[in-house]
Formats: sequence, C-alpha cells, structure tokens
Amino acid sequence: PFAKRPAGVKGKKIAIGNFKGGVSKTTTAMTLAQGLSLFGRRVLLVDLDPQASLSALNGILADSEVSDEQTVLPLIYGDVDD
Repeated sequence: PFAKRPAGVKGKKIAIGNFKGGVSKTTTAMTLAQGLSLFGRRVLLVDLDPQASLSALNGILADSEVSDEQTVLPLIYGDVDD
C-alpha cells in the first residue's frame, strides 16, 4: 500500500535498546520488522547480541552456520575497514 521511496532519499533507521535484560527487545525488533515487511517495506535486521536470538528467530543458527569473519567483530576490532 506504500509508494516506493524516491531515488536519493535515505531509509529510516530504528534501534531497539534497553540496559535491562528480559524486556522483549528482540521480540519487539522481530515483530516490528515482520509488520513493516507485511506492509511492503524492505527491512534489514542487524543482530548485535552475542546470544544471536534474533538470528535464531529468522532461522539462522549462529553457532553452526556463521563464522567469526561473517560477523561485525572484524570491523569492531579494526581488522577490516568496510
């Protein structure tokens, strides 16, 4: 139902955060992404939590399917610049 974003217009960024554990940050991010995608929006979820719960909810098992080089760690440690 939404028109496409015009060329040259940047997308919006939404961050979900809280210092306390167990307050549904992951669930909020997942349901928000699902809702936006149902309205035709393109959504990129970035899971920076070491537990990788958001990745697991999307069917990616971080322990067995993702290597350290495929994470944000090399960027954080300064091993890569891009």
